[in-house]
Amino acid sequence: MGSLASPRITGRVLDSQTRQPLPGVLVSRGRPDTTTSSSPPKGGELLTRKPEILTGADGSFVLGSEHVLSLLPWGGWSYLHLTFERAGYERFVTNISISQLPTNTPPSSDHVVNTGDILLHPRIN
Repeated sequence: MGSLASPRITGRVLDSQTRQPLPGVLVSRGRPDTTTSSSPPKGGELLTRKPEILTGADGSFVLGSEHVLSLLPWGGWSYLHLTFERAGYERFVTNISISQLPTNTPPSSDHVVNTGDILLHPRIN
């Protein structure tokens, strides 16, 4: 039996100063890799990595929902951890509360969370 592990996430990334869309921003689910090891990741680590996507020409992105194979009932989630990265801009990491999702919807339904506009700040050198 499959359970929804994370909803589909949509949004748009803009430059914080000009409010112009930012294409080519790397968007990933989860926290940024904080390992300090210089060795390449092992096979199991590669399998558990979350897929990353790039924003389109209009700055928009869609991270697909994630399902897991589970024999036990899914306990749900309360926060989404998202990371946004682009050359010339500060990395942005955020936790989005998704407690506003309906509680009476079955966990196998495909929820959608819209983050709205995410503003990236140009890196000051």
